[in-house]
Amino acid sequence: MKYYKIYLSNKESVVIDQADYTKLVNGMSTGSFVQLKNAVINPSFISHILPVSQKEALDTETQQEQIGGYVDEKRGVFVVTKDIRPQVTAIADKFQV
Repeated sequence: MKYYKIYLSNKESVVIDQADYTKLVNGMSTGSFVQLKNAVINPSFISHILPVSQKEALDTETQQEQIGGYVDEKRGVFVVTKDIRPQVTAIADKFQV
């Protein structure tokens, strides 16, 4: 299976598979938002699309799963609902001096 990495004008990137790539190409002709498996993309913000290897695609998907959440449009913030990154603390935080 082929994978592609979409680079957006805000320097974010999204990895998609062949099925989403076909949906994106068909949706770009309409100029409206395109709903993919893991993103909703406005075609006017796409900078470029490059093919990537399966290994790179899977590594990117794993990195994207580290933080889960949603955008609260009323407040204009990203609300984190799942954060599986390791908690890093200093030794001084564990001992009271």
